[in-house]
Amino acid sequence: MRSIDVSPEGSKVFVTGGATLRKTGTYGYATIAYDASTGEQLWVRLYNGPNHLRAFAEDLGASPDGSTVFVTGYAFDSYVTVAYDALTGERLWVSRYKAPGEAFFLGVSPDGSRVFVTGLAFDVTLDYVTVAIDSATGKRLWVSRYNGRGNDADWVYDLGVSPDGSMVFVTGASVGTDRGEYATVAYDAVTGARSWVRRYNGPGKIRDGARGLAVSPDSAAVYVTGISGGQSFDYVTIAYSTR
Repeated sequence: MRSIDVSPEGSKVFVTGGATLRKTGTYGYATIAYDASTGEQLWVRLYNGPNHLRAFAEDLGASPDGSTVFVTGYAFDSYVTVAYDALTGERLWVSRYKAPGEAFFLGVSPDGSRVFVTGLAFDVTLDYVTVAIDSATGKRLWVSRYNGRGNDADWVYDLGVSPDGSMVFVTGASVGTDRGEYATVAYDAVTGARSWVRRYNGPGKIRDGARGLAVSPDSAAVYVTGISGGQSFDYVTIAYSTR
């Protein structure tokens, strides 16, 4: 299993990961819903990539009203996000973004209207690529790419949505002037326009990389944490104003 979430009202638990699909013999997404009180399995849904390509599920999230479950991951050269009815497991839509790349993290807007996924694109350089999707239809709304300093490698490690729904944040590790820096990017949730970028290069100026992100309940601050190298490897946690 790769990811777990609980429905907002607490009645169901959803998990997703990978499984070998009997019909095709290939690897695909396996998403399961359980009764949160009893552990009874409510439904199982399998997703095979286009043309039966291997597909890898990475993250999952439920809509704020508990009606829909969203799963993201990748198949061959595309981000692939799937929406299911939370009650029945019926597949509602599949949204693909051909980067080429791999999606790893997912978030849902507080009003439930948008799903955000982020991952890596590796067509020219290795970059963060974040995609917004209409949660009702699966239509892609915007794509934003972050290419760090010197066109070098950028590895995304987490995504967060502000509680007021106005911004989306992604963070990770970016090779810059030294061997690694934190790189945190803020986007307008509606348009995908980049609001700001903040980078952190620790005292040792080596192997700095953010691994996790959280947003304050009032949407005023975003916090990132990760590792910073030097004479030793340390935790480093940073708070930024969202504006």
